[in-house]
Amino acid sequence: MKVEVEVISKEIIKPSSPTPDHLRYLQLSFLDQLAPPVYNPFVLFYEFNGEVTDRILGIDGKLLELTECYRN
Repeated sequence: MKVEVEVISKEIIKPSSPTPDHLRYLQLSFLDQLAPPVYNPFVLFYEFNGEVTDRILGIDGKLLELTECYRN
């Protein structure tokens, strides 16, 4: 089975507000310090129907809302 992927756009979503100083640095537990760093790349697949811009704007807005609740 062969899957063809065409990248239509790449976006970097910046937070709507800067990270507060008290949340900038985390104190990791001993076990967290021992664990190796893990990178989990992922790809979102959507059916192309010509409305890519609307979907991207919608996703951007939702991600900004999501990050906002973790900053407070």
